[in-house]
Amino acid sequence: MNAPVSLKALAESKADGIQKATTFKVRPDAVEFEVGFNLRDEGPELDAHIDQLEAAMRAGAHVPAIDLSVVDGRMIVRDGHCRTRAARRIEGYMLEARQVRGNEADAVFHMLGSDQRKSFSPVEVARGYMRLVNMGQDVAAIAARLGVHRSTVENALALADAPVAVQSMVAAGTVSASLAVKTVRKEGTKAAATLAKALDTAKASGKAKATAKHVEPKPRGQTLPPPPAAPSNAFAEFVTRVADMNPIATHRREEVVDLITTARRLLGRS
Repeated sequence: MNAPVSLKALAESKADGIQKATTFKVRPDAVEFEVGFNLRDEGPELDAHIDQLEAAMRAGAHVPAIDLSVVDGRMIVRDGHCRTRAARRIEGYMLEARQVRGNEADAVFHMLGSDQRKSFSPVEVARGYMRLVNMGQDVAAIAARLGVHRSTVENALALADAPVAVQSMVAAGTVSASLAVKTVRKEGTKAAATLAKALDTAKASGKAKATAKHVEPKPRGQTLPPPPAAPSNAFAEFVTRVADMNPIATHRREEVVDLITTARRLLGRS
């Protein structure tokens, strides 16, 4: 008997270590997007990503399969929105697709956990975690399902609750997600104003991104002392008299006592 010469033949022969999986070819215009499901923010960065996908597709590069749910006979994209949008620009292009099963929360978990796409931004991830919470998932379950630490989920939820102005700064890359969360927890609704002021301070020093040092004032005791005041006429006269005494020991005791008394008075000591 001849040995199998393909993965399909190996799977059909029930060889150890291989299992057959089903994929499909779909027209990109035959699948649908669920309004509001995708976590991504529209903008120039996303447009550039879709342009790159289109160029890769036209060049014949391998594109990972998109993931679909079947709802009432309709094919709904769960992962691969950008790939689908790029493919719709190319006449006759067929996308490889897989079916994912489960409820709405399973679909969000799948989207957040997929490694077949451009990474989500911190704000997009925060939006996804909040959506799961609103679906009844608790923090521990989200962390366990996605393989992240509980604090990662809690920080993301804090960012999801942050004012829009704070989220915009994080999305623009002018404030880190960690600094935004720390400031929101400390200052609440005043966080946006604090971070905006910190960003102005950073820009004034030639930096494009605000950091903790732009938000938090210097600890007490770290400020520089004020410059010394110009010497008064009396103090200048005192210094001159001391300079003329060379050495002091050759002068009379009364003169030395007089100079010491003058010094104490100038220094505010009795």
